[in-house]
Amino acid sequence: RHAVAQVDRVGVFSTNETADDISTADLQYVLAPFYLSEVVSRTRTPDPSSRLPIVTEAAENHELFLSMCETYELLPGGAAVARRRQRESP
Repeated sequence: RHAVAQVDRVGVFSTNETADDISTADLQYVLAPFYLSEVVSRTRTPDPSSRLPIVTEAAENHELFLSMCETYELLPGGAAVARRRQRESP
């Protein structure tokens, strides 16, 4: 959680950048929300009722990762189109 917040706070990326503008060394930071989502989703809980907040946090971080990929034009064409359709559907 700290790493994702730190990447945002330091301003490693700008919303007007594309994949070509991001240095190779900084590309690893695009993956921070994805890895956080993976770690959070594997959190064990004592009972099923306490699982919802964990699943919600994992989904939010996964969405953040996909949004970053879309913003920086890292998604292949088909995936970008599918995300647009998903947002436009009711």
